[in-house]
Amino acid sequence: MDTIRARIFLRLAVLIGCSIFGACAGENESPPVQAAAKEASKSSLSVLPTGQAAYTFEADPPVEYLLYRPAHYWEDPKRKWPLIIYLHGTADRGEDPELVRRDGMARLVEDMGHFPFIVLSPQIPTTLNTDNLIAVFESYQQLLAQIVATHTVDPDRIYLTGLSLGGYLTWVWASLVPNQFAAIAPICAGGARGGGLTSERLCLLKELPIWTFHGEQDQVVPAVATREKVEALRACGGQVKFTLYPGVGHNAWTRTYHNPELFAWLMLS
Repeated sequence: MDTIRARIFLRLAVLIGCSIFGACAGENESPPVQAAAKEASKSSLSVLPTGQAAYTFEADPPVEYLLYRPAHYWEDPKRKWPLIIYLHGTADRGEDPELVRRDGMARLVEDMGHFPFIVLSPQIPTTLNTDNLIAVFESYQQLLAQIVATHTVDPDRIYLTGLSLGGYLTWVWASLVPNQFAAIAPICAGGARGGGLTSERLCLLKELPIWTFHGEQDQVVPAVATREKVEALRACGGQVKFTLYPGVGHNAWTRTYHNPELFAWLMLS
């Protein structure tokens, strides 16, 4: 681990680890998002709160979402913040974003005093599954463009992660705009070949930093679903990282999102 990596890891370990366990006191721009962001209105959001809150994005259909702003977000208006998009699992689908708070990264930022990323957590409609997730692509792109236009987001540090159904959507979304994200981290993602995610589509991601995770004993989405994606990527030259947790079932996300090394890796990607 070099000096820069060590410093980033230590900083994130302090910010993330001690917040969780209570040991502390209180030019590769994405053309689709940047082009859309220029068209979005830049309203003043300085009256909006830090922390995580629920909103509705008026698309067709509307998108319910949570947005987390770091505690120090308003202190330096020139600071560019990294952005993580978090995509939840099947159980949290619906039209009530409060459901999304229950688990995963949306739960993590609720439990922490400070998290050094903006976190966008759109809610997936109940009608969607691995076969038709592509239906949210345009509205999610528009939502992302609005967040970039109205917040001080670093366009070179936009990351995508998700678990289970959201993990699969992570793969699909990234494959449709492979130059948009700085890195992705899908967790226990299903849909091995469904929803149009072919080997050819996966190979569009071969230059993208990817770290994917799965529980070896997952009975909901067998680990072979991730293994197949990893093998397809490596076959076309992708440098994907794959962590398989021995003895772990479907919940591979708790230990993943509580690991500061993931966030250090994102920041270095």
